[in-house]
Amino acid sequence: CDISPDGALVASASGDKTVKLWQLDSGRLLRTLTAHSARVKYCCFSPDGQYLVSCSNDQMLRVWRTATGETLRLLQG
Repeated sequence: CDISPDGALVASASGDKTVKLWQLDSGRLLRTLTAHSARVKYCCFSPDGQYLVSCSNDQMLRVWRTATGETLRLLQG
């Protein structure tokens, strides 16, 4: 899990192969990011909060645009 630099969002990694973005003050689910094919282990925001990086047991690192949930980059390791 990680909190965005502005304190507005929380990102949670999940065993259901997703990353969820939550609005911190209301607890409302904003977006579910679904592209990994295995358990997501970690996620963290970029220093400016515009991007989120997630890594999974599928051996993939994904860079997401926080505002849209779009995958910007995929790195295989």
